[in-house]
Amino acid sequence: SNLTMILFSHHLILPLLFLHFIGVCSTTITLVNKCTYTVWPATLTNAGTTPLPASTTGFSLLSGSTYSLSIPDSWSGRVWARSLCSTGPGGNFSCAPGDCGTGSVQCSGA
Repeated sequence: SNLTMILFSHHLILPLLFLHFIGVCSTTITLVNKCTYTVWPATLTNAGTTPLPASTTGFSLLSGSTYSLSIPDSWSGRVWARSLCSTGPGGNFSCAPGDCGTGSVQCSGA
């Protein structure tokens, strides 16, 4: 009957709306540099996941500074800090621990 169809469709709409909005959520990760020196956080997106914006794959974070990184719910990957970073005579950026090997501040999926 029409009443059964209306009740049935009503019960389908709510779960479908819920499933629709699950993918729209995000998480905020706040990075805090409590070191007495600058660190260079980096991100690496796992295969099969939509990458984060290039500006978040590597950046400097001064001592005492914070940076909020918005991560989509569907993202998977890692976040780490690099230190003792410098730009060499040839213009290549590198870090002693945590270098991603791109030669630049951004790790760009490396």
